[in-house]
Amino acid sequence: MHEPGIPWQYRESIPPFQGVRSGRTSGRAARAGVYASGGIGVKKDEREAARLFEAAARAGDVYAIYNLSRMYAAGVGVERDEAKSEALLGEAVKSGLPTACGLFADRLSKQGNFEEARRYYQIAAEGGFTEAMPLLAKWYRDGIGGPPDKVQALRWLLKLIDFGDNSRWREIMSLARSMSDEEIREATRLVDRADEADFLIQKAKR
Repeated sequence: MHEPGIPWQYRESIPPFQGVRSGRTSGRAARAGVYASGGIGVKKDEREAARLFEAAARAGDVYAIYNLSRMYAAGVGVERDEAKSEALLGEAVKSGLPTACGLFADRLSKQGNFEEARRYYQIAAEGGFTEAMPLLAKWYRDGIGGPPDKVQALRWLLKLIDFGDNSRWREIMSLARSMSDEEIREATRLVDRADEADFLIQKAKR
């Protein structure tokens, strides 16, 4: 994820591929992932991976479309083509794929379009893309891409706990100390943790 003031670079290490190990993608795309990263009895072949992703993308596999976009952006298995990468990414974003929305937000942020970037980070986070959540919390806290919103900032820090990230307590407490009781209650309600509001309020007010 990109933050204002930090140079943006496309991730060059593209495996693991989206959807390949989760069973949410087609047979061609699954085989493409194996060729892209190599595996037991399979020699790594990025060109073959790209060919299989192309076939799966033509059949409408959104994970293949997204993975192919990354390959064109990085020049892996295909000749580097930013225009084609952008077009494919746009297709994946239209489908609502959370990871694609996160990467699209990165690119919008690079262009200085922070308002739209925040909107797409929101979509990505709501879809369960955890990389977007701490960045979105920071943007809401600091008013990047729109007005500050401490409730939303706390919401996304708390949401990370659902994904096993328990490393944010210092940030959570620092933010909660600047919030009213009602704001804390609203943030906990948004992540189905309303029963923890009193505990958080007590900790924050110490």
